[in-house]
This record gives sequence, structure tokens and C-alpha cells, in this order.
Amino acid sequence: MNLLLVKLLACLVFGVIVVFTLYTLYSFSNKENGFSRDIKRGIVEQIAVKESKHDGYYLAGMCDSGIFIANYYLSEEIQRMNFGLEVVDSFKVHVSDSIKIAWKAVKIFVEYPDVYLVEGIEPSIITCRLPNLDCFSINYSAPKFESAVPVSKSSIVMRKYSTRVNRNILAKKNAFESSTYENESLLSIQGGGNFSIDGMLRYDNGSNELAYIYYYRNEYLCLDTNLNLVRIGKTIDTIRNAQIAIDTIKGENRVTFTKPPKFVNKLSCVSDGYLYINSALKGDNESKSVFLDNSVVDVYSLAEGKYVLSFYLPNYKGHGLRDFKVHNKILTGFFGNYLIEYGLSF
Repeated sequence: MNLLLVKLLACLVFGVIVVFTLYTLYSFSNKENGFSRDIKRGIVEQIAVKESKHDGYYLAGMCDSGIFIANYYLSEEIQRMNFGLEVVDSFKVHVSDSIKIAWKAVKIFVEYPDVYLVEGIEPSIITCRLPNLDCFSINYSAPKFESAVPVSKSSIVMRKYSTRVNRNILAKKNAFESSTYENESLLSIQGGGNFSIDGMLRYDNGSNELAYIYYYRNEYLCLDTNLNLVRIGKTIDTIRNAQIAIDTIKGENRVTFTKPPKFVNKLSCVSDGYLYINSALKGDNESKSVFLDNSVVDVYSLAEGKYVLSFYLPNYKGHGLRDFKVHNKILTGFFGNYLIEYGLSF
């Protein structure tokens, strides 16, 4: 009798262990990112859709005067649309043959009526004004850079490689000053070397602040236009350290990824004191199918450095979000070759 009781107890304990183990594995697999989103439904209304005939279009600017788009393959052309996505003007930039510019690397920024053509290979900073677009080159004497945003008619902020510290830093160049101001302490390096500080540089002319959003960790920086740190913000996920594996290719003195890095923040924009981030990570309270069928956007207050809410942008004809901007709670984004406009209410 005692032997039977022992066997029954052993079976019971074994059963409890199996159930606990399965529950733990289930919980872990469904909560791998360790955070939840406050998804707000009913705050996004689709207004208009327009299909572009060519690849390579991106959003160059948004303001009260309309939506400006440019094309990586047609670098001299700019189109202005109204807020119904109807083309109302087409412009062609007139650049003198005497100005050196790497056209394939050009990124156009429109801060109406000013237009900036920026590329970091030559490098070239060219400015003009709508509607005539007769350009002149600003003599920045700038070092080569990877990305840059204009913060005034004569100043740009850039991410560039510093040979002094052997990594990327943020710097500011004024056209009327001979030197470049460099801040080597803003971007904090982690495992993965220089790759760990890759990110997106954004400027909000409404709040006159810059934001730098890391690709591979749950962190962003708010800066003034003199590159002073205003605050450090955290995104709602839990990836504190960049998950990057790299190796050096022998004989080429080149570093490469040994496996794809884990993205945290894919796309971003800033507008009217808000930071909008298209996140790469699913929240624990989201189903996998819904997450894959939508592009999720998390909204943060730049002034407070706090999370506000999240919303979904549904994939359109099999395409997810690849570029977007917001102005006065109007969000415009490219999904493949489709440009879609939404109204936001929050």
C-alpha cells in the first residue's frame, strides 16, 4: 500500500513538473520581448491614396504649403502635392556644372520655401528656393559624412566618422565658420563597435530640437541645435544593448555582420514636439498575425521623454511602411509605390 502511494505521489509530482515546464515555455515564447503596447484604435483615418509610376520616391518635406516628394533616381526633380495627394507643381533643380555633386547619393530636404540638396561623398551642400530653384553651393568645407539634416539656412548637423576616436560622432557645420564643431560624447558605443551607434538623425523645426534614434537599442537622444544633450529617452521595448555579431574579414581590413542585427527602431520622424517610431518589435499583447499585417507606430513626447500611445497602419497591397512624415497630425507614408495620407486624432 505504501509503495502504491509513493508511485502515485511520484506520478503527481512528475505531472506538475511537466505542466509547469510547458507553461513556462509557452509564456516565454509568447513574451519574448517583455513589453506591452497601448494600441489606440479609431484614431487613424485614411484620407487619400496615390500610386507612383516609378520606384525610388521618398518624402522630402511636409508643411502648410503641401507635401513634397523627391526621387533617388531622378535627383533633380521635386513634386509638390496638396493634402489630397494631387500633384500641383513639378520643379527641376538647376545646378551649375561647376558644382561637384554625387547625384546618386543626394538627399533632398524641403523646409519651404528653402530646398537643400545634401550628399556626404564629395561632400556637397546645395541650397535653393522655391519656385525658381536656381541653386548655389554653400561653401561648408565639410568633412565627408554619412547622414545630415539642415537646421538653419546656413547650418547642418551630421553624423560623420572621426579618425581621432575611430568611430562615428555627431558634428555641426556652419557655412560662415571655418571649423566644424564635433561632439564625441553623445553617441555611446556598445558591443558591435561602430555599428552599435547606427541610427536616424531627425530635426523638428516646431520645437527646434534634434532627435537621434538608435536602430538597435531602446534609446533616443533629444538635442538642441548646438548639440547639447537635452534628455535621453527610452522606447517601450526592453532591448537595452545592441544585439550585433561582427567579424573582421582578414586581408581586407573590413568589419562585417556575421548574422543580421536585431532591429529595434526601423523608421522615424518628428513633428510638433512628438517623436513617431515605426518599431520592429512585437509587444506581448499583440498577436503575431496582426503585427505582421500592420506597421506599428509608437508615439513619444519629446518634451517629457515619455511614451504616449501606439497605432497601426495596415499594410497596403502587400506592402509595409517604408517612409513617412507627419505634419499637423496628418501622416503621409509610402507603402511600396503607394503614397497614403492619414488623419490622426489624439
